[in-house]
Amino acid sequence: MLNRLYIRNIALIRKVELEFENGMITVTGETGAGKSMLVDSCALALGGRADIGLLRHNCEEASVEATFSLGKNCQVYPLLDDLGIPVDDNELVMRRFLNSQGKTKAFINGVRVTQTQMKEVGDLLVDIHSQYDNQLLLKPQYHAGLLDSFGGLDSITNRVEKSYWEWYRLNKRLNQAKNSSDEHLEEIRQLEENIKELEELDPQVGERDTLSEERQKLMAGEKLIDVFTNASQFLSGEEGQSAVAMLAAADREFASVAEYTGDEVVDIAKRLSSAYEELNDITREIETMGNQFEPDPERLEYVDDRLFTLKSLARKHSVTTDELPLFIGKLQRKLDNMSLEEESLEELEHRVDESWDVYTDHAKILTTKRKKTAEDLAGTIGKSLTKLKMADTKFKVEFTPLEIGNAGGLESVEFLVSTNNSATFNPLVKIASGGEVSRLMLALKEVFYAKEDASTLVFDEVDTGVGGAVADAVGGTLQEMAKKHQVLVITHLPQVAARGTSHIKIEKSADTKNGEIVTSVRTLNKQEREEEIARMLAGSSVTTEARGAAAKLLNN
Repeated sequence: MLNRLYIRNIALIRKVELEFENGMITVTGETGAGKSMLVDSCALALGGRADIGLLRHNCEEASVEATFSLGKNCQVYPLLDDLGIPVDDNELVMRRFLNSQGKTKAFINGVRVTQTQMKEVGDLLVDIHSQYDNQLLLKPQYHAGLLDSFGGLDSITNRVEKSYWEWYRLNKRLNQAKNSSDEHLEEIRQLEENIKELEELDPQVGERDTLSEERQKLMAGEKLIDVFTNASQFLSGEEGQSAVAMLAAADREFASVAEYTGDEVVDIAKRLSSAYEELNDITREIETMGNQFEPDPERLEYVDDRLFTLKSLARKHSVTTDELPLFIGKLQRKLDNMSLEEESLEELEHRVDESWDVYTDHAKILTTKRKKTAEDLAGTIGKSLTKLKMADTKFKVEFTPLEIGNAGGLESVEFLVSTNNSATFNPLVKIASGGEVSRLMLALKEVFYAKEDASTLVFDEVDTGVGGAVADAVGGTLQEMAKKHQVLVITHLPQVAARGTSHIKIEKSADTKNGEIVTSVRTLNKQEREEEIARMLAGSSVTTEARGAAAKLLNN
């Protein structure tokens, strides 16, 4: 569950700290107030793409911080363990920084991570449903996975995928058998050793340059630490021996006689005094800057060792370090060809046939289970669509046999709908009404998430294009989902906003002091919430009737 979100210098937001409850949290505000900033900030904290356009005008750095409380069986724990991220008291803090050069830094519980790692963790904590997400749902290539997930078919889909790639590997070897060359067993053994050595190293294109740059920075850091340390000792060592102390002593000597001597001695005294003050300032700056550098000898050792190994293997195989990743594939292909010498072509053909039979057996079972699941899914989605005032809309799953199976099975899967009692079923992308798309997506999400573990769901403008009784139905569906999940809803409809257990308002105003436009975000109390819903009902001029209607909505 998302407990807290801290936002600094994102778009029009200077600084906002929000605390979230469980249940359904509604977010409202006038058009253009910046409601989507909340979603963008949340996405940034979860490892989403960092767009420099998110940075507030005239600011050098922005930051977002999301704090979560994790359940005992939260699916994110294994990933956190793999990444070496500690978790105390079931709390997880994800922090992201974006600077004016477009560079970002990411931390999870204080541990520096990559954007990819942060996104992997974030995807397991929060599911953001936006207009882009709607488009993904409409694409047929995702439908088989959604169907299999609804039916709990993971085990059989895994068997289908595994058996397909086993057949594919054997069939490829069979096709290469005719061209296999006459090689010695010793060379095969050596090839296997070389492949194992390279695979364990897992070289990447451009890695040598990246490591070399990092090594220079690490070495420069070590040298700077020594320089600052030594300089600090020279300048401010033991009392009476440091350069500052000796210069101070000389300054005192000349100062004591300056008033009794000529201009030349007075000038020397002044210069000594100025030199003492300058050296004292330099000493303090050196001490301050020295504290900003931290050595990382373990990382330097790792970088040195990996660079050495990369260069050594590149020399061994007479390739560049950037060619090593492709070279592994070249060695593997050579090994596959040579290994065929040890098995007869007839035996390999038999193994290929057997592996295809195993694959088709699994794939046929998957097809049968998918068709049964499709019936259940259509019925369940039909009930959800009826609640959302779309009783005339029918849903079905279409299966199209493939000429030859693939890792996903023997058929393609596509979701189709029929609207307004039409006998014709069409792909989801052909639904014209934006309101219908939003409600259909919501129905799909309600069905798919009914079997998922509790999580945080964010809906951005899911109620677009609807109103009246339909808006009330949408709010009811979101409220029902909030019984199991934490649901954050960006909405412009009072019927939806009134369903929330808590209410956040986003406002845009002019800062008279700085002449800037700023956005504020705050949680409303009961009275403020009633006023906000009345504004949503009546517009800019809130009437007594609107307030009465708002109170009625909140009390239902």
